[in-house]
Amino acid sequence: SSINPTNPRTARAFRGLYFGISGPMSETLDYYNAHAKALCSQYDKAIPEAFHRLLARWITPNTSVLELGCGSRRDARFMAGARVTATDGSAGMLSEARERKGKPIYRLLSLPASASDVARLRTDNSDKAFDVVVASAVLMHLNDEAFFRTARNIAELTKEDGLLILSV
Repeated sequence: SSINPTNPRTARAFRGLYFGISGPMSETLDYYNAHAKALCSQYDKAIPEAFHRLLARWITPNTSVLELGCGSRRDARFMAGARVTATDGSAGMLSEARERKGKPIYRLLSLPASASDVARLRTDNSDKAFDVVVASAVLMHLNDEAFFRTARNIAELTKEDGLLILSV
């Protein structure tokens, strides 16, 4: 059967699940880990054209990009030539992403990021801050406090004149 957050049989894993303040709720990541292959296949078939046009417009070759919640890396082809650090909170999703085209730096990252994770992301990028942060369908998993802390992470990791591109 198809993994679909609007399907009543599979929606339980998506409904009301948040990343916790001290780390991700294991039930959410367990779901993503257990269904990574099927979810990636489904994501690869769904093409958000307007979002991809936005990525193609603002992400040019040699742009430094931090991708939060890279999932299947479906959006990667619209970041061609960019220096991408791709992150995901699910080891299963990150494993699936590594099997697809592209040569980003891959990092397992739960949100909000810890101080040591922020420092590691800074060392991944020679500029110490990113030109663009991309978050596609990931921030919806955060409760209010985690969202606020993640917004602070994003501000800290983005250049002063940087850009945040997100979808929920």
